[in-house]
Parts: sequence; C-alpha cells; structure tokens
Amino acid sequence: PIVLQIGSRFINIGIAGESEPLLTFSTQNFSQMQLFQIENDSHKLNTAAIYDLQRFNYLFAPNLSIYKEKTTLINSFQYNLDSHLFRILHHLFRRLKLDVIKSKIIILEPFELNQIYKKSLTDQLLLHLQARSITFIPSPLMNTVAAGVRNGLVMDFGWNFTVSQSIFDLVVLENTSMLTTIAGHTIPSWLKYKPIEQLFYDDESTWEKNDLDEKSPVQLLLDQLKQLPIDIRKEMVNCVILTGGISKIPGFRLRFRKELDSKLDKHAKESKIVNTLGEWRGASLYSSTILLRSRHLSEMGELKRENY
Repeated sequence: PIVLQIGSRFINIGIAGESEPLLTFSTQNFSQMQLFQIENDSHKLNTAAIYDLQRFNYLFAPNLSIYKEKTTLINSFQYNLDSHLFRILHHLFRRLKLDVIKSKIIILEPFELNQIYKKSLTDQLLLHLQARSITFIPSPLMNTVAAGVRNGLVMDFGWNFTVSQSIFDLVVLENTSMLTTIAGHTIPSWLKYKPIEQLFYDDESTWEKNDLDEKSPVQLLLDQLKQLPIDIRKEMVNCVILTGGISKIPGFRLRFRKELDSKLDKHAKESKIVNTLGEWRGASLYSSTILLRSRHLSEMGELKRENY
C-alpha cells in the first residue's frame, strides 16, 4: 500500500513498511491563484489571510462560508478545490513513478478533513486517478501506534486548530475530542519563543476573557480529561503524546508538562509525555502489518474503485 498524509501545510507520501516517506512537500509548492471569490464583508480577514485563501497556500480551511456562492461552475470553490487536489495528487504519483491504478492507498485523516474535503479527495483518487482502493485512518490513532502504546491523550498542534483526542484500546473516543483555535496560524513566522510562551502558557485569567474556542492547550487537555471515566484518567494522563510543528520547539514539551502537572487533580497527580515517531511512520508500520489483512481493511472502511 501507499501511505498518504495530506495536512494543511505539508504532504508526505511513501510506501507502507518504510521508515521514511519518499517525498515531503509543502502545500505552498502547488500554490496558485484560484478563480473563486472570498466573502470578506462579514469575516474581516486581513490581506495576508485573503492572499493565502485565494491561492490555496494551505489546505482545508475550516470555515467554508468565506467562499462566495458560485456564479459559474469554473468560479465555484468546489471546482477549484477538485482541480487543485487533482494537480497535487497527479504530480505526486508521476514524480514517484507509482502505478496508481494498481495501488491501495492509506490516507491519514486529520481532524480538519470535513466531508466536503474528504469527498473531493475520494473523487480525485478513485474516479480520476483510478486508484484500486482508498482507506482513511485517523491521524491520532497512528500517533499512538508510532509511540508503541494503545491508550493515550494525543494533542496535535496543527495549522488551523490545536486538537486533543483520547485513544483507548486503539479506538478514538470521538465524543471527548476538543479543540482550540490557538494554533499554528495564530503565530506569525517572525515571532520567537517568548511570545509563544505567552500565547500558550499565559496566566489563566487571560483565557477566561477569551472565546471558548481560544482555550490554552493545557486547559483544553484538562477539560478533556474531566470527560473521561475517573478510573482511566491516571492511565491516560501517563501517556500524553504531543505532535505537530509547534511541539518540536526546544523545551516546549518540558514546559507543557510542568504547566499540566501544576493543575492536575488528585485523580492524576503527574503526567508523562511519551515520544512518538509521528503519524506517517505509525501508518506505515500499521499498514504493512495488521492492515494488510483483507479483513482488517474491510473493518477500517476500505473503499474500492469498482464499488464507488
């Protein structure tokens, strides 16, 4: 199988069983002006944000209401999205000289991949590129596989959101998932570590004044922990997995754990940050072993070309 990870900012693609992806691309490599229009009257977007959206500098913008209703097919958001994703996927398979028609493709499913984006990816791979089959698997689940654990709290510091999700016995507990909009897009590239410290670990009174979607990541994880049964909280907080670009900043994990431990209740007195090899490597390992068995592919929702 081929393992494909398409995030908001980066794309990884490679062969299942390998330790590294064959190619890693920034989505900005495929950036170009699109034909749709942005609805800015009610959203008050700055010039840089509009520029990014109109060129697809990053993928999977969460708020689809920013795109104006189509006047013609070629000006519609859906048409431009489909064309853009096809161009990216076609380039990847041509560059790697992979026979997509014979390929089973495992796609890492990020949190922001809503049904519109998911259907567009499916259409391009199965209808236009004629892939043999595709299977979506949750990114946080593969982070736990790459960490060598079955249970844990996975916090992904992404571009659009920071998302915290619970994994128990290799099952994503969807009803406990939580997010904050304090994420990669809120940090200008020229900022250094001190402003990031203020953004993620500021005094809690700061967050009380903010919108509910702007909780600090530590508070987000604490709120998520309260939704879990008391008898598994200690086990879960002993396996906290931090992933995403921001989590790789030197000292970030140590600072995160210190802040978290200072606010834990009596049911979970101390946390443990567990290292992970990353979701792509987790998916590569999982896909080359367990998922290769046809029964497991069916259970994970494999979608075949002839059935689509």
